Amino acid sequence: MIMQRHSPRSNPLVFHLGFVVLCVVVAAGLIFNAAFFRFVSSITLFFNTTPSEYVLLPRSVLASRIVDLEVELARIRYQSLLVAPLIEDNARLQALVDLTPNDVVGVGRVISAPPRTLYDTLLVSLSEGADVQVGDVVLFEEILLGEVIAREDTLALVSLYSSGGTKSDVRVGSPSAIVVMEGQGGGAFTFEVPRSVFLAPGDVVLNTRFGVHPLAIVESVVVDPDETVSTVYARSPVSFSDIVYVTFLRSLGTL
Repeated sequence: MIMQRHSPRSNPLVFHLGFVVLCVVVAAGLIFNAAFFRFVSSITLFFNTTPSEYVLLPRSVLASRIVDLEVELARIRYQSLLVAPLIEDNARLQALVDLTPNDVVGVGRVISAPPRTLYDTLLVSLSEGADVQVGDVVLFEEILLGEVIAREDTLALVSLYSSGGTKSDVRVGSPSAIVVMEGQGGGAFTFEVPRSVFLAPGDVVLNTRFGVHPLAIVESVVVDPDETVSTVYARSPVSFSDIVYVTFLRSLGTL
């Protein structure tokens, strides 16, 4: 007797059933591979990405920080409103004495600055034709630095307002107050302000003679409950090592 071997193709039901099973296996493999790929990708992304400092903070802490930043923004806007009239008034006074911001009497290159020079001074090489006199005001990028205390040929010696014991009349706070600020050396200042005057770290300190130009930035405010005044520590907005070129303006006192 001869036995016939049947091929799967000879049985349509078996062939279709096998095809369905194969499709299910392939689909399951694709789904599993996609899920596995996404899992591996997420793990890799987690370890290769530097998490933000805010990711792990509680929502209450984030909400508190937002409130603090909104208060700070409101304070900065209020400070800008206070400074605007001062700028306008300063421009009006300069026009009355025919002194404009363009009255630059010279430009110089700093060849020596603290700590290489003593007592918070700058040694400046003057530009050709500079009409610099003793008492002229020195600025760096619109920031008040100090005044010329000596001039010889093409050199000028500048004493910074932060020099120890140097006193300057400044305008600070809200409501605006005029106080005497004293240099402590190394770009540092200190002064006392009535406790009724609101002042916070980051506030700008303006010179009363040249209110357009900042002189210092408030660093900290120390309040003593037993005193009627607060002690304020401030610093120069610029690092001495960054000062390369300076400009000279004619001071009202040297006209």
